[in-house]
Amino acid sequence: MAIIELKKATKIIQQRLAIAPINLRVRAGEFVTLIGPAAAGKTTLLAMMGGLLTPTTGSAMLNGYDLADVLEEQRQKMRLSQCGYVLGHNDLVPFLTVDEQFSLIEQPNLAGNKLEEMHLLNEFAVLDVRQQLVQNLTPQQQLRVAMAQAFYNHPTVIFVDDLSRQESADDWLQPLNTLRYLAQRHNVAVVMATRSENLNYIGDTRYHLAAGHLE
Repeated sequence: MAIIELKKATKIIQQRLAIAPINLRVRAGEFVTLIGPAAAGKTTLLAMMGGLLTPTTGSAMLNGYDLADVLEEQRQKMRLSQCGYVLGHNDLVPFLTVDEQFSLIEQPNLAGNKLEEMHLLNEFAVLDVRQQLVQNLTPQQQLRVAMAQAFYNHPTVIFVDDLSRQESADDWLQPLNTLRYLAQRHNVAVVMATRSENLNYIGDTRYHLAAGHLE
């Protein structure tokens, strides 16, 4: 089953072709790695896949829905309920505890589901920091929390944007392996964008992106 499908999708930003026509399918449980230099269009492509941006031409489908045909309010609900996000620059709220961070994204069907939260934090080896403020965690601990949080709402796809911004490979290789293992176990698709050729071995399918062109 295709979780994401792009058909001749393009994106023009400020009169510049940011994404050239792309055809791409991502299946349930598949780990896709997008490798490219800075300004190659990786983040823009992830944004189109997740409905943050809609294609200028062509189409982007998420779980069978053409995102251009869905109202923005509905796209927001889809992003929250169907997508998980792990950002290299870390979008956790620094003045909240780890426990409070999970409450921010909690869906009604998961309200108060502390067992699920604790299970995920344990999988990523950060259960012991659950009551600590995010700002007091190490960069690696923050990354592990973000990965655990990405699974919390039972998404069909998780987007990972440039972990190479972390201080060293040791910060992200081990938690990334945990993320891949859990994604396979739960049949969750993962699309990871990175500048690092060191991550070329990770993933089921690998693409190179340069100047908006996918190879």
